[in-house]
Amino acid sequence: MFSLQVKWGCSQCRSTTTDRRKYCIDCHSMLTWTCIGSGRSGLYTHFFRHRDNCIHCASEMGDKPQEVEQKHRDIQKLQKLNNEQRPWSEWGRIYESCIQHIGHDIEQ
Repeated sequence: MFSLQVKWGCSQCRSTTTDRRKYCIDCHSMLTWTCIGSGRSGLYTHFFRHRDNCIHCASEMGDKPQEVEQKHRDIQKLQKLNNEQRPWSEWGRIYESCIQHIGHDIEQ
């Protein structure tokens, strides 16, 4: 499906295209995409990963915006949990550190 939120073009010869091909017709280099909504861009091969994770691109697909929004909320929760943890470099291999990390005696 062709997305109105994405512009396709060639970074080598600066040509633009209205259809989504993998390679430029003129110079045969891989096409690049630019998402209008998020401002992100990349090579053709990375577009599908972007599309699956972009709220702007998924909204045109109709059935996926809720899934993408839920995925973003889940990622934000994980980032918050990650920010609350102490870095690995602060953990020692001493008995007290193990108790603090796992919550019980390591000798058990």
